Amino acid sequence: MRQEVVAELTSKEEFFYNLQTIVGRFLDIDHLLSLFVQIPKQDSMKTAENNIANAIYLKHTLELIEPLREALKDFENPLLKTYYKLLEDQRYDIIMTKIISVIHEDTRYQKGTLHMRTQKCFAVKPEINGLLDVARTTYTEVVDDVSNLVKQLAEEYSLPLKTSYNTTRGFYIQLYSKDKDDNLPGIFMKVTKQRTTLSFTCADLVGATCFSN
Repeated sequence: MRQEVVAELTSKEEFFYNLQTIVGRFLDIDHLLSLFVQIPKQDSMKTAENNIANAIYLKHTLELIEPLREALKDFENPLLKTYYKLLEDQRYDIIMTKIISVIHEDTRYQKGTLHMRTQKCFAVKPEINGLLDVARTTYTEVVDDVSNLVKQLAEEYSLPLKTSYNTTRGFYIQLYSKDKDDNLPGIFMKVTKQRTTLSFTCADLVGATCFSN
């Protein structure tokens, strides 16, 4: 059966590459399912943040169901036709309806810690949680302040600085350093280098990270 599937996939290259593109956009389904069966011992800010992230991951996955089904419709192999039929399950739509009753429809899974952090912050619709509404406003102000600070530093020191973020360092600055002197102005600290990229911060940026957390 598996060999027959492979044979049909390789004989229909256009359909195969379309299917490959869609499947490549899926997250790790087994890992995603494991996230939803875990019951936290207590509620916390971290738990709430994880729940929002999981809802975004699930929404992203459900949005790929119809494209995947469409990609499978022209295959003749019984196994692939079975997959096509299984994707007609109306429960996918029911779950999606429940998700978008709380999460904005335009919320998207995005790669990159800063992009995903922003998606999580704005995912939940207004007036569902008052504290989240306040946090959303505060976070927007912090991100704007950080962006303006890095832009100001870039202009002041004539350097092509880029704002970056990860969960360990918070907000920090990156600079592509190939063919450039690695010596930075004294205002910058905690400098690290990976290949041709310098990563560093400054006192004001550290303060912004603490405030955003």
